[in-house]
Amino acid sequence: MSNPKATHQSPYWDQTPNRRAKVAKKKKWIQGAIKKPGALHKALGVSPKRKLSPGELMIKSGDTTLMKRRKNLARTLRGLKKRG
Repeated sequence: MSNPKATHQSPYWDQTPNRRAKVAKKKKWIQGAIKKPGALHKALGVSPKRKLSPGELMIKSGDTTLMKRRKNLARTLRGLKKRG
């Protein structure tokens, strides 16, 4: 007996489960992105309760790679909050 999936040529048949998995991963990317909550506030010396200003989220020439990534993520999350 042959496998009907192997002989079927429809792209929908072969790729539907993979697409669902990719969509599920994209929906929950934020949970994996925030590894150390409050680390940016602590590094900037700001109270965790205070909202960061756009000037504080600007990337400066002396920032480390990790600091640049944290600032970029903070700007991205701020933009998501405005849309919602």
